[in-house]
Amino acid sequence: MKEISKVKAYVKKSIRSTLMERHILKHIHHNFISNLYFSFQDKDNLYLILDYFSGGDLRFYLNKNVQFNEKQIKFLVSNIILSLKYLHQNNILHRDMKPENLVFDEKGYLNLTDFGISKKIKKNKQIKDRSGTPGYLSPEMILKNNQTFVCDYFPVGIIIYELIFLKRPFNGRNKQEISDNILHKNINLKKKNLPNLFINSSSANELVDFINKLLKRKANERLGSKGINEIMQHPWLKGINWDIMESKLINEEEIPFIPSPGDNFDYLKVNNKINEKDINYNSYLKLINNSTLFNSFYFNSFSPNQRKVLSSNNLLHKELCVKNEEVNNIMHSETIQNNKKKLNDKYDTKNESNGSFEYTLSEFTSEEDDFIFNRNSENDRKISGEIKVKRFSISPKKINKKDTIEKRNSIF
Repeated sequence: MKEISKVKAYVKKSIRSTLMERHILKHIHHNFISNLYFSFQDKDNLYLILDYFSGGDLRFYLNKNVQFNEKQIKFLVSNIILSLKYLHQNNILHRDMKPENLVFDEKGYLNLTDFGISKKIKKNKQIKDRSGTPGYLSPEMILKNNQTFVCDYFPVGIIIYELIFLKRPFNGRNKQEISDNILHKNINLKKKNLPNLFINSSSANELVDFINKLLKRKANERLGSKGINEIMQHPWLKGINWDIMESKLINEEEIPFIPSPGDNFDYLKVNNKINEKDINYNSYLKLINNSTLFNSFYFNSFSPNQRKVLSSNNLLHKELCVKNEEVNNIMHSETIQNNKKKLNDKYDTKNESNGSFEYTLSEFTSEEDDFIFNRNSENDRKISGEIKVKRFSISPKKINKKDTIEKRNSIF
């Protein structure tokens, strides 16, 4: 069960990612994805009931300096590729591929989680924003160039490199240095650069070729630019029975890495409770619960009216984020009077697009029981031919005795 504090999601500007994750998970279902079965809420929190994976995430083992061998890495990479193949067949970009979002089940298969910044690729609309984890961003994401499925393959190359060398290929003292290294450092591995565990392998040359091609800076030169089958057919992955792998029917004795039960919980990642005094907890909670933002958060995968895709052979063709010409409801929220001090940096809610204080609690329109995020960006507002809707936002400035709701036209 994934528990999300409503107030924490609000002050950390992650309401959008929470709703988007629930929205996407409703429509997908696959053996190598953390699938959603129920979603509900109480006064304080939102809850997602997902597949239970007891093996711990890949980052946990990297932090313990577990050295995976080539056979194990090849198995794990094939798991990742199958999850991406399914997402891309459904026109979804994951955009946050990293060890923290790859979780082992009890049998040793690696499964993809966290769809908070995922995107549905829509016809005639480009994705150009910068989201994700600095050390795993593709160059086109850093430069805010158009993102295609190939942007998900670049971090796969980083993960393989990290599994071999126990360090990332692109590092730095801060985000800017990491970004500069990704944009300018050329990775050209050779067999002689590999650790002793890998250098004598009969497929060592294919391994370095696989990594080098995944880490090409130019998207059109990267392995997978002609489709994910280009990756699956690479010589390093020769011999994998993709159908049996996708069905998770590999004999247990042939699975190269099975996590030990129990000793894989990372207590450092447990969320700390919010300091209610610092963020005016009750006021924010009242604001959120008085809005209609989470009215349709509830989901039951076993309901006939909320049926999901059952397998990769029954792919999703329905648009996840279609533009609704008959917008029935514009979700808006009441304003909250902020007589206290400016929030500290930890809970700074400045709008990143213009630098001004603007609490964007509700920038969603409704389509059936789903919420669609309306990004606050100039590029979105300049797109021609789109449907105009009203966007509502709230301001902490006290103008009169009562707070006001600012309305402005925008393009969705």
